Amino acid sequence: MQRVISIYSGKVNQLRTQLKQSIRERLDNSPYKYMSYIPELLFAGLKEKVLGEYDVENDVILINSRLINHDYNILLNIALHELAHYITYRYSRSPHDEA
Repeated sequence: MQRVISIYSGKVNQLRTQLKQSIRERLDNSPYKYMSYIPELLFAGLKEKVLGEYDVENDVILINSRLINHDYNILLNIALHELAHYITYRYSRSPHDEA
C-alpha cells in the first residue's frame, strides 16, 4: 500500500477547485459529459520525475507537489491526463483516442 501525504493550504485548495472546475468544463464539452463523478484531486509528494498519477486503490488523482507553482495549463494537462487513466480504468476504454 502506498502512503500519500497531501499538502493543503488556501492557495492549494483554490488551485484544486479551479482545476476541478476546468476539468468539469472540458468534460461537459466531450463524449464524457455524462460523468458526474471526478476523483479527488490532490497535490502530493511523488517521485521526482513523476508529474502525476491516478491512484486506483484510493481513487484519487495525484499531482506532484513540486509543480504547485508551475503554469496552470501544465497542471491542468497533467490532471486531464490522469483523469484519462481513471476513465480507462473505470470504463475499460481509452479516452486518448476520443475527439
